[in-house]
Amino acid sequence: MGFYLASSLGFAIVSRSWDNDYYGDKNYFRHGNSLFLDFHIGTEYHLSKRVGLFLDLSTGVSTLGLAIH
Repeated sequence: MGFYLASSLGFAIVSRSWDNDYYGDKNYFRHGNSLFLDFHIGTEYHLSKRVGLFLDLSTGVSTLGLAIH
């Protein structure tokens, strides 16, 4: 079993377009910040030499998954 601390710094690019007959909120994507910084803490449990289960807890999106080495 292993533990880790990490951070992610990124820039999100959003492309948007609207149909001619769309009458919803066209300002939905204008107010977000494109730059993001997330912090992670996680662990991985090795089921075998090549397969493991991981848990990544983040200030952004947390994930649980299967790791193949």
